[in-house]
Order: sequence, then structure tokens, then C-alpha cells
Amino acid sequence: MGQLGKASAWLAQTMATHNSSAADDDRTVIYLRGTTEIEIAATFDTAEIELTDASGQLTIEQRRVAHVNTSALVVDGKTIEPDDDDQLIERVTTGDGTREYLYSVVALPGKGTHEPLDNHRHRIRIFLTLRTQR
Repeated sequence: MGQLGKASAWLAQTMATHNSSAADDDRTVIYLRGTTEIEIAATFDTAEIELTDASGQLTIEQRRVAHVNTSALVVDGKTIEPDDDDQLIERVTTGDGTREYLYSVVALPGKGTHEPLDNHRHRIRIFLTLRTQR
């Protein structure tokens, strides 16, 4: 692995450590694939995504996205890629109680379910749709 690959891996690990630090103990993120649940470190953001519809018209959509280390997505000893049947649960606890958000992973036309955040694919951005909020 070259210097950029090492730097990318270091940054991904540093961000995972920061995302799961004591400052974020009020947030839990669970990745769901079928009946398998994986607790992961993730940051959430809203991104503007450029999409081209069937008629060739360019549109810009705002989507909720999760930034995740690919090394966290392991099921049965194998690293997985997000699938449009997968879901994420985000639990946020504040002084007012706990709120839970259920997201479905969604495949965007021409983009798929995710895209890399670095050239070495240590971190990815997963495209989401909010399903329920409690």
C-alpha cells in the first residue's frame, strides 16, 4: 500500500475512533442486513446528489447519507457492500428522551447504494431514505 493508501487508512481509523468517542455516547447506529445487526460508527449528513432521470434531465436531490468505514461492515467474517434491502437504525438520546430513526439503504440511478469517500475505499457514503421516526 502506498503512502496515500496508508494515509487514507489512518484517516478512516481516526474518524472511526472519533465517531465512537465519549462525546458520541448518546448516539448508536446499527446496520441491519436480514436478521444480522452490526453496531457501527457513522456520521450522518445531507448531500446534494446529481441524478439524471429517464428523459436525460439532470436533477439535484437532497439525500440523507451515512459516512461509514468499510471495515465495520463485516457479516460472517466477510466485508459486505451496502444493498438496497439493508437498513440503518440511528438512536439518539438527549435530555428529552430517545429518538429512533429507521433508514432504508436506497440505490440511486447511475450511482448505486453508495460511493467511496476516498480512492482506497476505506470510507463510503451510503445513500438513505428515512422510513420511520419514533
